[in-house]
Amino acid sequence: MQALSNRATAIIAIVAITAAVLYFVLPNNLGSDATHSSLINTESLPPIQLQHSNPFTNAAAERNRSTFDVKVLGRRAYAINQTFEPPHGDAAEVVARLLPAAQAGDEVAAFNIYLKIAACRNELDQARREAPDTAPQALISSECQSVSPERYGEYMRWLETSAEQGYVPAQLLYAVDSRAIVGDAPQMLGNPEAVATYRNKAMRYLHHAVATGNVDALRGLASAYGNGVLTKRDPVTSYAYSIAAETAQPTELPPEITRRVRDNLEHGMTQEEINRATTQGRKIYEACCSQ
Repeated sequence: MQALSNRATAIIAIVAITAAVLYFVLPNNLGSDATHSSLINTESLPPIQLQHSNPFTNAAAERNRSTFDVKVLGRRAYAINQTFEPPHGDAAEVVARLLPAAQAGDEVAAFNIYLKIAACRNELDQARREAPDTAPQALISSECQSVSPERYGEYMRWLETSAEQGYVPAQLLYAVDSRAIVGDAPQMLGNPEAVATYRNKAMRYLHHAVATGNVDALRGLASAYGNGVLTKRDPVTSYAYSIAAETAQPTELPPEITRRVRDNLEHGMTQEEINRATTQGRKIYEACCSQ
């Protein structure tokens, strides 16, 4: 179980730190004439039925917030401040206990089903890699012995269900765990429609997480526009989201690293583009996090 918990922790950390910092210390040689036409724009994407528009403004949202620890960074800005452990116990029993609530629309129950089955899937994959000549069922923990092939086949559905219901941890995890959703590179090449659907949903989830004031999602969008994996590469918009994230939650880095990050963000951009990104970044921050 520890392997999955470490993986989930690492994935959330990637959104919060690595995607925003380590990516941007690498050279960025491409400029862009195109910028995002709006600041927190979800109008061009299919609607998501959010139960929680802001984790601080109503009773339902307070219940959402109470299910995970946050670091409050301002009037609306917050960052996720915890690891996500799969529920303890036999996997089949855990799923049976959570399934009625998940089917009734409980986003946390759906997320926990995903975590539990994903933990078992991680064990199974590790066993296959490390002992390919041994039946993997013989090597996984007793908690995972009861997982059926059908459960393994549907576990990602519960992550998407939770994300569709507005659960921010699920939205962040969905946006960075592309391999679990659409497979490895050969599988992606063989199913471009699935990849396009995944990219649209991932961007939609990140935008909606930003709309709640989540700084992890701000950094996720900075990375998305910077590396061009989830959407068309746009260094100006990437820089704008990075500025918004840094305004909400300044990174505690040595000055020389901070300068290097800034220099790489601005590399290849004109002064006009830098000014535009700076203005956009301030507006993004005001829209998502300060009002």
